[in-house]
Amino acid sequence: MTADRRRTSTRATLVKAALTLFRRHGISGTGVEQVCRHAGVSKGVFAHHFPGGKRALVAACLERNGEEFTWLLDEAVAHSGSTTADVVRALFGRYADLMREHGTDVGCPMAAAAVEGRDGIAGPGSPTAAAVAHWRTEVASRYTTLAGNDELLLTALEGALVLARATGDPGVLDRVGDQLASLFADCAGP
Repeated sequence: MTADRRRTSTRATLVKAALTLFRRHGISGTGVEQVCRHAGVSKGVFAHHFPGGKRALVAACLERNGEEFTWLLDEAVAHSGSTTADVVRALFGRYADLMREHGTDVGCPMAAAAVEGRDGIAGPGSPTAAAVAHWRTEVASRYTTLAGNDELLLTALEGALVLARATGDPGVLDRVGDQLASLFADCAGP
């Protein structure tokens, strides 16, 4: 294995470890030492890959989370019916399935970063603002009938994730997805 491949692999391992911990414990509830332990690397290795510290790690995690969101959106489009309502229902259903598979204590790192928002992680020009812009662009470009409704979709999705986590009920995602899908279907007309 080349040095570049090891470097990329180690960085990806750190991001994966951090995402797992951020989803369960939040940004402020997860320290760099925990991430290193979970990834099986030293703090020196962490510093080598993330010279910008935890803020740089959060930015990398939000970027990776955006890639996962894009994949889930593509999957929803590919495996649903042809209507916007079908896509919305499929997207929310996929998130519900993920919570059923991994537990309801799994949240969204983007929501955690936005809520916790310390050290320039949230707000204008922040990694969180960039993540939101990326999600909105992906929604609008991948399913054009959702363009203009991207804020509604993302707000409903993030809210449903928070409620599902708070109540321990992934069915919240299914129900909110169904309700939002019905709204989109009603707006489409006969």
